[in-house]
Amino acid sequence: LILFLITLVAAFAQDSGNPLTNLPTEIRGALKGGLLVTYGINIVLTAISIPTALSKNLPVLFWAPKVLLLGGLAFDELNNAPVKPKGKKKK
Repeated sequence: LILFLITLVAAFAQDSGNPLTNLPTEIRGALKGGLLVTYGINIVLTAISIPTALSKNLPVLFWAPKVLLLGGLAFDELNNAPVKPKGKKKK
């Protein structure tokens, strides 16, 4: 998460006095393109993870953001997770 925030700052912020934000246009473009590709893939994985989480009775509101932020690592963890049995109501 920290690396993601640093990459956002380096790609979009511009300050001539700070070496982190004083980058050539080509490097800024490469950072923006890398973020676009990475989070584009993560969005597709998130869309695939929603039915997977539902079929395994796992919380979608937990797994969807986790896959969006962590990508394939969280998606693989979700695919290898055991099926959670549905809870039975007590009388």
